[in-house]
Amino acid sequence: MHTIITKTTAPMHVAIHHEGPPEHLRATLGCLPTAGYPHALSVADYSGNTAYALHLHELHTAGTIHNLQTADTPVAPAAALMDLLAAVEAPYSLILPSGIAFAEPGWLRQMLGDLLACNAPAMAGIPDYAGRLTSSPVPDPGTLHAMLCHPDHALLLTHGALERLDVYTRRGLDVLLPQGHPHSADIAAREVRMQRMRSML
Repeated sequence: MHTIITKTTAPMHVAIHHEGPPEHLRATLGCLPTAGYPHALSVADYSGNTAYALHLHELHTAGTIHNLQTADTPVAPAAALMDLLAAVEAPYSLILPSGIAFAEPGWLRQMLGDLLACNAPAMAGIPDYAGRLTSSPVPDPGTLHAMLCHPDHALLLTHGALERLDVYTRRGLDVLLPQGHPHSADIAAREVRMQRMRSML
């Protein structure tokens, strides 16, 4: 795993996870200029495609991608993605699988508006056949956990929900970790944060 992280702050952190062919990631990157909300961009490429990883490193050098994580061989993304999400301090984070592309201008602004209108800790967004956004609240922490890295929808989270999800990931998805992969943070500290954020979900 190769990670290039620049700790920063932003109004929104968009983290794309990619496991498929390069054209999937190109399509998703192509819809970000019309998102309609300022954001920092991170990309996690778990496809193991080393040639395409070189292209992503070029995009990082050019400043298109702020943080980048690539793997030499295909890996399960869930726990590693949480490390990447922690790279940017933001009140909201969008977990976006490659292959999803929204066609409507201002789609991210709309999704955030839906989240604020529902007073929800998380929203799931799905494009219809024309690339229009439909979004709905995520009802409970278990559902939120199950939706992590789902290939068919985007997941917009408050910072508190992300903290809670981080604990779920470390405790519940160990079986997906590569052999011998250590925990990247202290579980006790994460449990303290979970207690603080329990009321948010």
